[in-house]
Amino acid sequence: MPQARVPSQSQSQPSVPATPDECQAIRHLVHQEMSGCQLVPPLPLGELQALAARILRRASMDPRLVDYTAVLVNNELWHDQLAAVPYQRRGLVLPEPGPARTSRTESLDDFGLPDRTRGHWALVDLHA
Repeated sequence: MPQARVPSQSQSQPSVPATPDECQAIRHLVHQEMSGCQLVPPLPLGELQALAARILRRASMDPRLVDYTAVLVNNELWHDQLAAVPYQRRGLVLPEPGPARTSRTESLDDFGLPDRTRGHWALVDLHA
């Protein structure tokens, strides 16, 4: 299996902060900006990007980071809702492992998902 190559700073994507310090600075700016915010998620992508662009503009930061910052804005908007759910009650949704996908002959369960009783891993297998 080929080794994954980590891009150097000169090869990094311009839409992602180049350093961990820059990531932390943007995260801190977003947290400050959104702390008194009364917006209710979910927000349309356009509004998230507009908020992100405004935060970057106020901080005189690279506007190419707008998508990265929009993700942080969205995370901050959903923070209280996620925090209200006890950790033990949070669900994890994973795609079906491996190349095998639902075939036309495979039976489906009550939710329209592939029947997990045919040798595939079950969600209960993930519990530790």
